[in-house]
Amino acid sequence: MASQQGAPGRNAEAGRKSVLVGEGGRGGMIVVVANSDPVLLRQIQGGLRDQGHVVLAAADGQHAIALIRAYRPDGAVLGWAMAGFHGHEVSALVKEDPETADVAVVVISARGTSEAEVRMGFERGADEFLTTPVDIRELERVLGRLASRRTSGLAGAPP
Repeated sequence: MASQQGAPGRNAEAGRKSVLVGEGGRGGMIVVVANSDPVLLRQIQGGLRDQGHVVLAAADGQHAIALIRAYRPDGAVLGWAMAGFHGHEVSALVKEDPETADVAVVVISARGTSEAEVRMGFERGADEFLTTPVDIRELERVLGRLASRRTSGLAGAPP
């Protein structure tokens, strides 16, 4: 049965508690999912949770950064355009911080994102770039591949 509890910290500006959802002991990853689209956020959160992962959800970039710094998750799935900080900005901050630089970052964007925007996402530290609609199994494979680089000491190496 999935457990839900408020995470210890609060985003002071947003005043929202983060939500920790997952199956815990099944060997899943810890993943921060941040997206300003509540439907997409719930879809990704539920899909990863159903696969046995612990999911910490945020509706904006600032909250995502706080969760990533507090929990040092295996991965972060970030919306391209969010309030506070966009996904590529969160990615840059995560990758610049030695404490979080090894967190796998996947940026999600709507179809039609320009090649220049995708390039900027990679330049700002994104490890992978996916478009909507999100295939949860593909996302899970990407996160697993990226997280395995982290545990094998290859974080930062080309995919």
